[in-house]
Amino acid sequence: MQKKLITIPIEIYKREFYFQLYLALLAANEDYQILLGQQNEKLFKSTKNGIYFHKDHANWSVDWYKKAIKRKMKTVAFDIEGLIYYTADTYINNRVSKWILENIDLVLLWGYSQKKLISRVSNNNSNQIIIGSPKFDICNLLSDNAVTNTNRKANRILINTRFASTNIKNSENYFENLKKLGVLKTQKDIVEHKYFIKSENKIYKEFENLVKLLDNNSNFKITIRPHPAEDHSFYTKLSSKFNNVVVDAKTDLYQQILNHDCVIHDGCTTAIEANCIGRPVFGLRPENLKNAYNNFANNFSLNFSCHNDLFDYLIKTKICDYTDSNCDNMAKSYIHNWRSSTINSTNSILESFNKFDIKYQNILNPSLLYKFNYKHFLFKLISKISYFKVIFKIKRFKTFIIGREKIESKFPNLDSIELKNLIKNLNTLDKNTVKYDDLVIKTVSKKLILIYKK
Repeated sequence: MQKKLITIPIEIYKREFYFQLYLALLAANEDYQILLGQQNEKLFKSTKNGIYFHKDHANWSVDWYKKAIKRKMKTVAFDIEGLIYYTADTYINNRVSKWILENIDLVLLWGYSQKKLISRVSNNNSNQIIIGSPKFDICNLLSDNAVTNTNRKANRILINTRFASTNIKNSENYFENLKKLGVLKTQKDIVEHKYFIKSENKIYKEFENLVKLLDNNSNFKITIRPHPAEDHSFYTKLSSKFNNVVVDAKTDLYQQILNHDCVIHDGCTTAIEANCIGRPVFGLRPENLKNAYNNFANNFSLNFSCHNDLFDYLIKTKICDYTDSNCDNMAKSYIHNWRSSTINSTNSILESFNKFDIKYQNILNPSLLYKFNYKHFLFKLISKISYFKVIFKIKRFKTFIIGREKIESKFPNLDSIELKNLIKNLNTLDKNTVKYDDLVIKTVSKKLILIYKK
């Protein structure tokens, strides 16, 4: 059997896997085999004559593309973080590589606003297509399921956090890493970043005060969903002080949004998704902040500067009487498929892929070498045996452990039962996806799968 090849390396499981799986299930109907998994898996570095679909067009990704081009892969970029960023200048300086824009085969864009922004780096429009975002394909499909009784006050509150710059999983070498990535280049950058951290702490404090107020009212049930890059144990410790607060980063985000009456956030993409699905969204950010995080997402919410005011609104106002954010016109310039029943960005991606002249090839049958990851094995060995923990306090190996912990937290081992449930959920949402029983799913490694239609 022969099929065309698409490779989709993923950095953060919770952020990317679901909508990339959606693409895979549609692509399988178009005679593709799809390699899907953690971006550092060895097989991604050896595939040839297929499509390499990468998560950004940032400066630090140039080498990934150059190697893929050498292997005669068609190269495609879609910046998953292309909607919300610190500032426009920071985005341009770090996440938009002139070399990538001008040398890869296809650049997929969120909307006209992003297109205008990246034109500051390159005017090469021949390989750029505005498609929207696959995330919002899912939101559009889910919006029909968002119907609820609104003639009542909210009691199930979802709080999404995004304090990865202050609630850090491992703070060691934090500033050094930002310097290596080119985020902090000058003394001015460092000073501004310190102001940014102070602002983040002020915003977080407002959230903590709100949680305290909500918990004191037995009518509320609060779920905190930490950002994947945050230290989740911090919130677990915090929730232990309360009676009506739980921390849950495991439940599927979209199901979590549907299970709650409203979402509270500051600057979170997930809040935009909640708005698109049809859930009320509230923003919370104190005033007079210096060099604060981009508040673009707050355009999609009803915003408050004080936790007391937001609390009063929640206890006094029925859901049906919430003030609408009136963001639709603005949203469409940033997200091409915003609340659209006719534009499906995932289908647009697939249509673009189908225009590539790529050869059919045998179904990948990787050797056992690709199944064995010695770095993962070594990390697990060190984690379990105390003797090794003492030896590996040497700086070089300590850095290795920290790096592996970061990878493990961003992309856990794939679970076959969870994978089956995700596929069946997508089958329900979109009848054009290949049904679970009609798929072949090969486990290449604990973090990598190959999918194709029987």
